[in-house]
Amino acid sequence: MKTIVEKRLFWFLKENAELDLSKNTCLDMYIQHILSRGRTSDVKRLLKLVDTSDFIESLSRIKKFLPQEVKRFWEEWPGNNIKEIKMILEEHKVTIEKVFKVKEISIFGYFICKGLAGG
Repeated sequence: MKTIVEKRLFWFLKENAELDLSKNTCLDMYIQHILSRGRTSDVKRLLKLVDTSDFIESLSRIKKFLPQEVKRFWEEWPGNNIKEIKMILEEHKVTIEKVFKVKEISIFGYFICKGLAGG
């Protein structure tokens, strides 16, 4: 599956560049950039676009490259329950924005604002 990436997240790629998410290297790069630099709307799109099992596998490969705060969030909050969380969100028609109670803030910025950055 191919997707066109946004220039604000993938500034190093050409305008309207496509990533082939069926390739692990592209999928890993896509997920890593969305989780570490994306907004809640980007994460929401990611969770709709990528199959849950592919997301979990990719997360296990890339988590050592994520910022510590982001890595900790994805390890502690959903952990291995990402499938159940995604099902619950879809079942109740709850958006990622409602979960985070924000609209357009980066995930990293949200951690900083909420004091979840550690320390």
